Amino acid sequence: MKVLEARDAAYNRIILEKNRDIILEGLEYSDSEDSPKYLNSGLNSIMAKIASKNRNILGIRTSKLAILPKRRKAIILARIGQNIRICKKANAGIAIDLEKREERSSLIESLGGSTKQSSQAISF
Repeated sequence: MKVLEARDAAYNRIILEKNRDIILEGLEYSDSEDSPKYLNSGLNSIMAKIASKNRNILGIRTSKLAILPKRRKAIILARIGQNIRICKKANAGIAIDLEKREERSSLIESLGGSTKQSSQAISF
């Protein structure tokens, strides 16, 4: 599978619509501001349905979290949780850059994912 880095919303949607069997990673690291009632996590339900239909997988890169300040880390984790819940509703695949299956499962389940998602998550 080919791994692509996320950019802006229009680019991400085109990538998900035009390609099949890719991993789009880094959606949650956008610099856009969150509103008080909505996290701008880079993914919405329509994009997740498109990804599911085209067998695309949404990637989560946790290695970048270690160097972030605490406040930014909390925002990114909240965005990751939102993306996991959106993928759960749309049956979209998830890939995490963690090697151990137990680590992937515990991260997904602690951020609101299901056991089915955690068992189907892959490493990249």
